[in-house]
Amino acid sequence: MPTKHDRATQEARIRYIAEKRKRFTLNLAPEEFDSFRSACERNCTTPTTEIRRFMAEYAKGDQQ
Repeated sequence: MPTKHDRATQEARIRYIAEKRKRFTLNLAPEEFDSFRSACERNCTTPTTEIRRFMAEYAKGDQQ
């Protein structure tokens, strides 16, 4: 059973995420996602890391 401290920590984390983060949903065919995830694993990275990297580079290029 979670202690009071654990619950408070979890609630603080939820508030932080709600205030400081945005969720981005992407619908893909299962085979597209599996292929991308496999490529990321082969390159020792994650889909999230690569999507964030793409977004940062794209936004940076748009400003030039």
